[in-house]
Amino acid sequence: PEILPDPDQSPYGSKLKITLVSPSAGGTVRYTNDGSDPQISQTSQIYTGPFIAAENLIGVEYPYKVTVKAFVQQEHMSPSAVVTAEYQLQLQACAPQFNRQGGTFVVGVPISIACTDGEPASVYYSLIDDSDDGSVTGTLPEGSDSIAEDSIIYSEPIELTAPGNFTIKAVAVAPGVLSSAVQLSPRYVVVAETVCEEGSYDTGAAANAASPDILWLASERTCIECPGSGTCPFGSKG
Repeated sequence: PEILPDPDQSPYGSKLKITLVSPSAGGTVRYTNDGSDPQISQTSQIYTGPFIAAENLIGVEYPYKVTVKAFVQQEHMSPSAVVTAEYQLQLQACAPQFNRQGGTFVVGVPISIACTDGEPASVYYSLIDDSDDGSVTGTLPEGSDSIAEDSIIYSEPIELTAPGNFTIKAVAVAPGVLSSAVQLSPRYVVVAETVCEEGSYDTGAAANAASPDILWLASERTCIECPGSGTCPFGSKG
């Protein structure tokens, strides 16, 4: 069988998932992740899907080397040779996540970034506007030792204060751990405030409306449509 991903690309994060690929249909793949022979070991398991490289191992302290071994057995055929892959694992910085789904918003919409799933780290971001000629603000660091002077550290919600078509790239870095994968936000289409017709919106929104209306939500920086005698639905109109 083939063991993925490529161990030569190590180090990987501590939550690395391993995939085993059988070369023939109908074969059963057995594996171990403790370095023992899967043909005879009591820890040998039948592969049913991707698994975390270091799962069920005791006394793991990072950095850590995991040895995965696997073979294929098939009825009326001799077992395949055992293949081996060694992975160097390290703790990895948390993965940045964006609080807002994509859509159309009015200038001033704030975008927040959370980073909780993984090791605590500093989040850096770049803001990309691909409308017209496009522009990029901020350089993403490749690691804690390669932070450019114009790298922007995230410290508060990012306000999109001008019309455009924006996406945000973010990465988390910290000393002594692997940087996170670069995360790409949804697309935020930002338009001038005049998208809401004059006189048809207010600052803030009523919980109910007697007739269909378009209201301006100051907190969400977006237009919503309220059904007659219904509760205003929160979300982007665009």
